[in-house]
Amino acid sequence: MNHQSLPLVDISLIIIYLLGMIAVGYHFSKKNQNTEQFTKASGSIPGWAIGASIYATFLSSNTFLGVPGKAYSGNWNAFVFSLSMPLAAWVASKYFIPFYRGTGEISAYTNLEKRFGAWARTYAVVCFLLTQLARMGSIFSV
Repeated sequence: MNHQSLPLVDISLIIIYLLGMIAVGYHFSKKNQNTEQFTKASGSIPGWAIGASIYATFLSSNTFLGVPGKAYSGNWNAFVFSLSMPLAAWVASKYFIPFYRGTGEISAYTNLEKRFGAWARTYAVVCFLLTQLARMGSIFSV
């Protein structure tokens, strides 16, 4: 049986990275005095930064590796779709972020629950989760 292990340098870098992330989280957690600061940063983050965050969230490592692999194998659909993401992030930062800041809601899900009831929030969450599962499946099937 062939056992492969990570070199000590790699393990050290992973540990340093994890400790750094814990330190960053601890540092910024001390600045939060209430839940509004934690969840919405008291509304102090500019829309363009939120749009960039939405864009970065969508571009996971799976997408970063899977989309070029699918394009190389001849399926350019995911790549062409990913070209629309900067536009989607711009639209979100220009229109949706100001809308949610104006309503005082934290997310689209809380807004749906407030307007239509808990069933709408649950339905939207289930649809989002199913979409993400399908997305992961399509990315992994390179």
